[in-house]
Amino acid sequence: MRLTPKQQKFADYYSVPIEVLENAIQHNFTSLTLNERLQAQRNEVILKLRQVVTSGLYEGQTYRTMARSIQDHMEMSATKAIRIVRTESKRRYYFVVDYYEEKRKKRTSYVFV
Repeated sequence: MRLTPKQQKFADYYSVPIEVLENAIQHNFTSLTLNERLQAQRNEVILKLRQVVTSGLYEGQTYRTMARSIQDHMEMSATKAIRIVRTESKRRYYFVVDYYEEKRKKRTSYVFV
């Protein structure tokens, strides 16, 4: 790229040394590194998914309705949204089954002497 004479005059003023750019890139914004910010965003996404699935199950919504709600909140394909809803619903189901199974075992585990 050729510079005009006017641009050449200010080229030294506008050029930034590579070391300065590298330091600027590595600078932590709001005391968070990139990984910490990504982790925080990931946690927000997971929390939102849990809220949608849990409230959907509580309200008796269909998988399709919950998947549409996820699609409305996040840019995601219908296939991926329905897969998430199915997987998380099944996890909640087995959690409840395990809870009641443990409760049943405790209730019937009396020893008679």
